[in-house]
Amino acid sequence: MKKLFTLTLLLTLAAGPEARSPKAEKKPLLELGGKASVFTGENNLTAGIGIEAVINPVNLLGFRYELLDARFGNGLVTIGILDISSLDALVYLPMAGMEPYIHAGVGVSTAFGSGSSVWIFNVRGGLGVNYRINKNLKVFGEPGILINRLPGAGTTTTFRLSLGVRLGLIK
Repeated sequence: MKKLFTLTLLLTLAAGPEARSPKAEKKPLLELGGKASVFTGENNLTAGIGIEAVINPVNLLGFRYELLDARFGNGLVTIGILDISSLDALVYLPMAGMEPYIHAGVGVSTAFGSGSSVWIFNVRGGLGVNYRINKNLKVFGEPGILINRLPGAGTTTTFRLSLGVRLGLIK
């Protein structure tokens, strides 16, 4: 036990003061962001763009609502706008420097192609990291997975990589 305590103390001292007491900056209450995404799954590759709003009621938890999520590829255009979009929870992990987070949520979108449309329901999750450029601007990267339910066609799995920026609007 004594050796374990000594080892923990030495590692804590070696890590430096930032690791022992990271300065927790208060997150903006409202952030608005734009992103570009690449989706891959079941032998297809699509691209997309999006606009999102993130509300951070407390420092370790946020909620993301997609204002626009448009995907292009495979002869389809998939669009999620406002009331038919997605809602995700973001759980921020405390770390000095970068800001990693875990995200999970649900979504609904409409796919248009060849004269018809279909509703797509999905469950999503993954990881992400924010990097603060200045006190109001962050860049982020976010790999994730979407499990899509297509009416009459079963479920599919899609992997997503998103890169974007978020601008803090309300402190």
